[in-house]
Amino acid sequence: MDKWPIQPLQIFSKWIFKNKKKFRNRTLLDNGCGVGDLAKSFMTNYEEVMKEGGPAVAPEYKVFKNIESVDLVSKRPYIKKGNMSKLQFADDSFDVVLFSLSLMNTNFVSFIGEALRVLRKRGCL
Repeated sequence: MDKWPIQPLQIFSKWIFKNKKKFRNRTLLDNGCGVGDLAKSFMTNYEEVMKEGGPAVAPEYKVFKNIESVDLVSKRPYIKKGNMSKLQFADDSFDVVLFSLSLMNTNFVSFIGEALRVLRKRGCL
């Protein structure tokens, strides 16, 4: 298969936009973010994204207070290089933790354990 028939990030983005009032001023951790497209789409504080030549973001898409993007390989300055089974964030740091395609790794159980550690009570995984 050359291409995914459905892009999980597109589905998630539509769901966020539909429920944007629920996520306004919340924090999100995008685990296994790839090239950081979610940060480009939904950040309120997106100055770093714009420095990288990111798209102009319409105000209605500025949903999250902050998005942290983590990947094993950092391709942009706003993407933190890191291991998702040993995240460099304090406990209870995020309202939403997202895994798009990164749970296909053999370490997926430790990834979820770390996500639960950094997720706030009543957060969304």
